[in-house]
Amino acid sequence: MESPLGTTPTFGESTRDHTLLMESPYLQIRNAQVCIARHWKGYQVRKDYLQVREAAIVLQKHWRGKMARTELWRMKCAVKGPWAVGVIIRYWRGYKVRKHYGAILKRKTLNYQKAAAEMIIRLFKAYLNYRFLVFIRDHLPTPSPIDKRWP
Repeated sequence: MESPLGTTPTFGESTRDHTLLMESPYLQIRNAQVCIARHWKGYQVRKDYLQVREAAIVLQKHWRGKMARTELWRMKCAVKGPWAVGVIIRYWRGYKVRKHYGAILKRKTLNYQKAAAEMIIRLFKAYLNYRFLVFIRDHLPTPSPIDKRWP
C-alpha cells in the first residue's frame, strides 16, 4: 500500500503507527485551519475592542469639552459679577440723585437754577472741608518731643 509519506511499513512497524503516519497530513491541515481561525478571531476581537475604545474616547472628549465650556461660562459669569454690581450701584446712585433733584424741583418756592446753585455751594463747602482735613493730616508735626516744628 502506498502512503503519502512512503511505502508500506516493513520491518516490524505496527499498523497503528502506519495509521498515524497516514493521518498526519490531515492533522497538519486541520492544525493549520485551527491556527488560521485563531488568528482571524483574535484579529476580529482586537478590531472590535479598538472600535469600542475609539467610541469611548470620542464620548469622553465631547463630555470633557462640554464640561470645560460650562466651567469657562461660570468663570466669565464670576468676572461679570463685580461689573454687574457696579452697574447696579450706578443706577441706584442716579436714581437717588434724580429723586433728590425731583424733590427740590417740586418745591413751589425754588426754581431749578436756585436749587442747582444751592447744591453746588453745598458740595463745594464739603470739598473745602475735606481738603482742609487732608492738609492738616499731611502737615501735623510728629508727636516726638524733639521735633523742631512744635511752637
